[in-house]
Amino acid sequence: MKNIKFLLLLSSLNLGCEYDIGKYDFSQETGKIQYIDSIKIEEMGYSFNFLFNEKIYQDSLLVFGDGSFSSIHLFNTKTGKRLGLFNSDTVEDYPIPERSYTNSYISQDSIFLLNHFLNRIYAFNINGKFLSVQKLNIGRTNYVLDYETFFDRVGDKLFISTRFDGPISQAFTESTVLSVFSSHDGAFLKTIGNFPSTYSKGALALSQSENVISKNGFIYVLNVAGVPILKKYNVDGELVDSVELQSETYDPVMSYFTNDPSESQLMDQFLSLATDKNKDDGIFYAAFTHYEDRNKISGGSTFSFRLMKIDLTKKTIKEVKFLGPWHYYELRNLLREVNGDTLTLMVRGMDENLYLKRFLFD
Repeated sequence: MKNIKFLLLLSSLNLGCEYDIGKYDFSQETGKIQYIDSIKIEEMGYSFNFLFNEKIYQDSLLVFGDGSFSSIHLFNTKTGKRLGLFNSDTVEDYPIPERSYTNSYISQDSIFLLNHFLNRIYAFNINGKFLSVQKLNIGRTNYVLDYETFFDRVGDKLFISTRFDGPISQAFTESTVLSVFSSHDGAFLKTIGNFPSTYSKGALALSQSENVISKNGFIYVLNVAGVPILKKYNVDGELVDSVELQSETYDPVMSYFTNDPSESQLMDQFLSLATDKNKDDGIFYAAFTHYEDRNKISGGSTFSFRLMKIDLTKKTIKEVKFLGPWHYYELRNLLREVNGDTLTLMVRGMDENLYLKRFLFD
């Protein structure tokens, strides 16, 4: 059985260092998955090889961007039928640019589309009527909005994933995980979170940026690669606490390259972080890729997509193999939103259809 270290940063004292306030023995257990239903998504002329930033609202509305970087799609989670499509061809009330849309969020009856290239947010009602456009002031040289991972409003602030657009050697030393903007006028307010120091020990190619979710007014960040650490920030950007996660399966060894990213070997990566954002229960779910063989040529046949349940109150970590080698190249995304104990997976089936699968994991 492996331990999880629980670290608390005493930010209120402004000492700028971390304090290890204790070690806890978390039990490592094998979890079980129970599927509830499987809904076929009616792609209707679209073939979604890549999906970005899938979100579910009110347990009935699925929203995501596609790999064309040009459209935001809305589907009914109960029937799989399309409810809406936002792009430059379908929006007639206001002319929006053709590309750079992969992320959005919904508040009440309005949808907010992020254009990560123009640093603008376009607001419409669900029926497509134009409401407003807001310019974001990045305020920092060589910083750009990221096209994936996180875009949401918490209180009167907008939290958006950003990255440093410069030499790869500076990609992680100069970047921060999130930038915070005023929801009123788009003014830049602050940054939140740094990348692990191991990211900068060599040239590193990750599958995505860090995993980010909001829960009960706090922001949680889980790094993609290396030793997994779940960090908790308040909305002022102060680190409140952090938990080092351990697994009997996940391999934290990094894989760097010299000149070409294709030189790097396969490595395990955390690609999803999920929780019931309305419950203060200390329960989080994380999905990661794992390879028994890290060789890029032969390792795909040893691929598995695995699920972890982290219960900080009961001090347990449950883990299970979710999908196998067939999904090495296929779409498989665990959604951030958890409804009670119900999780949701977007996955390409072996019949080549796209499915929204709801399930329990314990």
